[in-house]
Amino acid sequence: MVVAKQNVFSEHDVNLTMPLTGEANFLGWIRLSEGGKDAGYVYVISPPVKPRVSSRSGYIVTSIAPAMLQPLLDVLRHEPNLQIRFYDPEVAGSIPSVFIEPRAVKAAQDGRFNASDEVAEELEQLVPNT
Repeated sequence: MVVAKQNVFSEHDVNLTMPLTGEANFLGWIRLSEGGKDAGYVYVISPPVKPRVSSRSGYIVTSIAPAMLQPLLDVLRHEPNLQIRFYDPEVAGSIPSVFIEPRAVKAAQDGRFNASDEVAEELEQLVPNT
């Protein structure tokens, strides 16, 4: 059985903290939200911990190593229309995966490609309908 969950988000809040005694590897978290509703949390901790989906609220929880904080913040600041996606194949020995990626585009009713208008137009020029 495959477990998959995706949540769109348009806002993020960064909460960094000074390491406390016994928590020297925990530096804070990033809250991802859409309209005030939690979409996900990304903990900044070393080593990263196994991702999961909150059983109560359905938001996705994952973590990154401190060295990945700046690249992730760059993506969050400069890329619009993102979603966080959780994927767990539930196969023995596998670890769940989390992706922050462009939002899934709903399939068009007119048979066009499942992509943004600009990309769909380029693809239609390369692969015209027959």
